[in-house]
Amino acid sequence: MSQNRPVPPSRHPAFFTFVLVAIAIAGVELASYAVWKLGVPGEVRRNIKALCRTPGSEPEKVPNTFWHHALNPNSPAYQGLINSKGTKGPDFAMPKPAGELRIICVGDSTVEGIGVAPQETFPAVLEQLLKPLIATSTRYHDVRVINAGIGSHNSAFSLAYLLFRLIHYQPDIVLIKSAYNDYLPYCIPGMQYDYLNAFPQPFCLASSPNPYWRLARYSNLLKIVGALLFRQEVANPFTSFSGAITPEQLQRMDYSANADKFYIYAENIRSMILACKGRGIQVAVLDLPTSPDPQHYGHDKTFGQRFRELIARLEVELRRVTSEEGVPLITTGPLDAADFFDHCHNTASGNRRIAQRIYETLAPTIR
Repeated sequence: MSQNRPVPPSRHPAFFTFVLVAIAIAGVELASYAVWKLGVPGEVRRNIKALCRTPGSEPEKVPNTFWHHALNPNSPAYQGLINSKGTKGPDFAMPKPAGELRIICVGDSTVEGIGVAPQETFPAVLEQLLKPLIATSTRYHDVRVINAGIGSHNSAFSLAYLLFRLIHYQPDIVLIKSAYNDYLPYCIPGMQYDYLNAFPQPFCLASSPNPYWRLARYSNLLKIVGALLFRQEVANPFTSFSGAITPEQLQRMDYSANADKFYIYAENIRSMILACKGRGIQVAVLDLPTSPDPQHYGHDKTFGQRFRELIARLEVELRRVTSEEGVPLITTGPLDAADFFDHCHNTASGNRRIAQRIYETLAPTIR
């Protein structure tokens, strides 16, 4: 008759417990990774990465006291592209060297040139077009076109940028192209002159981040739980520019409450013009082309018409103020659908055509 012998206890119970716990955690994290990638919206993931200070999540813009926000040279999107003066492109000397023709292009992302290589932006192309002309000039022996465009800037921010910084870089000519982001404040009842009703403190990461996010940086499960526990914190888009405007207001694009305030945009443009004229700086303003392709306006089939109508209303003010101040309004079109990759941003071919139009306007004045 056999006797049941007791099973000897494991010599390493703590080790096996650790292994089992590690396997369980790895399984949970693996499942959480799938949920994180497939089930969490992209904007939420970006905001959580910013809260967690995940490497590579540096926002593209940083707050600025005077012109609201600036390009962030530490962002992966701009590494190696921002010079010591904060503009996009090669550095430039200060004070300006004798004999240099210096042109500054101020405006939004259509000037900055998102979606194309740095050498394909219209300021870069314009500089190349002007070089042969400068080689035959008796007034200049070099040319520098500075790309001072900043994505998400509107006319109020561009005005401050010009007054507080750009005008001190000693430009001979200033080119202004701004309006596409002015549509945001016009969509909100109670629009303010400085536009901060639509752009309150954008691109800011919390100065003292919630300690939870420090842990969540290393765990997809904690990121997902955090998205549920701290919804308000996550919903505030740290890397978004839209601020107080709601998706519903943006979709409606109803500017009827501010239809009598389009002069605010015009006065921003006028102030830029007068700031240049008062210092003997030549100034020209670019028109505001939009894509003729309905596919460039997304799934909302009514967005294109509403966006074009609002930009056309702003362009009425642009034509009025440039006429009153006696400065050129450069018509950059007509542009084709192939010259845009979305509703207002230009492809390389579109930027070449814009640069050619600017060249044709400026060339007779700088020979």
